[in-house]
Amino acid sequence: MIEEETKSAVITIPNILSVFRLLLIPIIIYFYVGVADYTVAGVMLIISGATDLVDGWVARRFKSVSDVGKVLDPVADKLTQLAILFCLMIDYPIMVILFGLLIVKEALLAITGFIVVQRTRDVSGAKWHGKLSTLMLYGVMIIHVFWRSIPVGFSTALVIATIVVTTFSLVLYLNYFFETIKRTENVEL
Repeated sequence: MIEEETKSAVITIPNILSVFRLLLIPIIIYFYVGVADYTVAGVMLIISGATDLVDGWVARRFKSVSDVGKVLDPVADKLTQLAILFCLMIDYPIMVILFGLLIVKEALLAITGFIVVQRTRDVSGAKWHGKLSTLMLYGVMIIHVFWRSIPVGFSTALVIATIVVTTFSLVLYLNYFFETIKRTENVEL
């Protein structure tokens, strides 16, 4: 009974932290684009990333994982990532590739994930490779926000490594979703 209540809860500490991350997005954009205070923008980005780690830890540690959180957390992540990548594209054109890849990845995962939820009535949490991809993306973004004179070759290498890991994660997620869809089709027959 308690587990069901937690699963359907809306107001939990992890969900509040996810909303906080959403509220940080316009602040980060303002400091990056509006006043070009990259230090403050970078600190806000680090706070956002740290809050993401804390909300996941709190959710698991205190068994406050909720279906709302399983949706809200990745939405906060992806909107933050897209907003920061959009800002970074101003100074680092190579970020366009990561921005585009992230949009394609999230669109494909949203569609296949929706089908899985419709068939299984279960919202799947993040997998290890998704967390690795997110960690790398945050690392690349933070480095580029703070290190304004990053050498082009090093910047390119970081972006390419992140593209490889993100693509790998996309393939693994799609495989998982397609296998789940296939399994549910066999059960329905």
